[in-house]
Amino acid sequence: MTPREVSEAIFVDFEGAKSDENGEKFLGILWNPYSDDSKKPRLRQYILDPNLTLCAKAKIYDATAHVSCEKHEVKYFFSREQTEKEAVEFLLRLQNGKARIVSWSLHDWNILENIMGKHGFDDEQRMNIKERWRNAISTAQSWGEANGLNTAKGQNELDLYLETLNYEIPSFLTRDSTPGNKLINDRMKKLSNLQMKKKKISDLSEKQKGYWRHICEYNFHDLEGMRQVLLKAVMKS
Repeated sequence: MTPREVSEAIFVDFEGAKSDENGEKFLGILWNPYSDDSKKPRLRQYILDPNLTLCAKAKIYDATAHVSCEKHEVKYFFSREQTEKEAVEFLLRLQNGKARIVSWSLHDWNILENIMGKHGFDDEQRMNIKERWRNAISTAQSWGEANGLNTAKGQNELDLYLETLNYEIPSFLTRDSTPGNKLINDRMKKLSNLQMKKKKISDLSEKQKGYWRHICEYNFHDLEGMRQVLLKAVMKS
């Protein structure tokens, strides 16, 4: 990817355990609408698990007060199916439907490809997304190798690149030796199970509200961390 492509890119990250049925519970999309890379990006997060919608309705977390983003929105459209369709349609029109769409590995592409097939997006729309999609690892590897990282297949964890970049993730998003993604997946699953029995915002405990903040913020750092790695990787020396 070129520096301009990275600057204009749309970063995508699904959250959720692969082992769960409909494991993807959450989708984050981050982009910078400005030509100046020093400007704060915008964050939009889609709830795919209907059991998590109470957290969004509660408006208990605004990322702009805690992390470096200009605008934060959480979206849910009546059902998982409709929310998935709305997210794809957003990607089709965001940044004039031309910017690169970037994820860390091809896992997120495979999920989105399945969503587009499931919801009847036509060949032109599917090709638009496919031709714009890029695997961030392909761009980051050379920079990683130059900085002593083992970039062999299966070794390209985003966390390792973030450590090399000295990108800080708040300590409350990690716990001892538990990987951050497992911790967040556990919290999403707990919240989902708990909210099946809760009908009102006042039913949410402070701990549960904290879990929601963790989910939103972890997803932001996955996206913004990926963006910062690529900005560094394509920087002209």
